[in-house]
Amino acid sequence: MDRNLKIDLIKVPAHGDDLYNTQADSLAKDAHSSLQPTVSPLAFCYAPCLLTFNSLPIDMNIHHFLHSIADARALLSFCSIA
Repeated sequence: MDRNLKIDLIKVPAHGDDLYNTQADSLAKDAHSSLQPTVSPLAFCYAPCLLTFNSLPIDMNIHHFLHSIADARALLSFCSIA
């Protein structure tokens, strides 16, 4: 399957007056100076569910996770045929 993707790279001067560049700089600076995020175990009580795999929480898009599992199974199946 071919997908055509066109990407335009635009050089934004450092410390320019671009609104989005300024916002990105500000967010990066805030994230750099803030403490590491903490997770309260009680927060999971309010979550609809916590998906785990081999006792580890799945911290990615579940659709992508299941797709990668299916790909791994297909590869194992292919290898067992060869």
